[in-house]
Amino acid sequence: MNHDELTAFVTDLADDLAPAAVESGTGLGSLLASAEAIADDNALLGVMVTAVRMGNIASYLLAAATARAEVIGIPVRHRLKNGRDLLRELPLAPATTRRR
Repeated sequence: MNHDELTAFVTDLADDLAPAAVESGTGLGSLLASAEAIADDNALLGVMVTAVRMGNIASYLLAAATARAEVIGIPVRHRLKNGRDLLRELPLAPATTRRR
């Protein structure tokens, strides 16, 4: 998977969770909004497991990309001290910069 494919995946997932998609009655957003007892138990539990895995993968991806950015000198070229400072310069939630 390359950067463009990763971006498309994240965009598709975000779109599927948007209110318009939820109201359409299909997709993950609709499941989260209208899951029914027993019938949707396995699907909802599967979403929970997958969400944890995605969070772990996202944390690794962020750490690995930040470390590689430091190795190739991106922070220095932007007149920053380290990868954490680079994260602070990006349009990210404050909690994201504290993870590294």
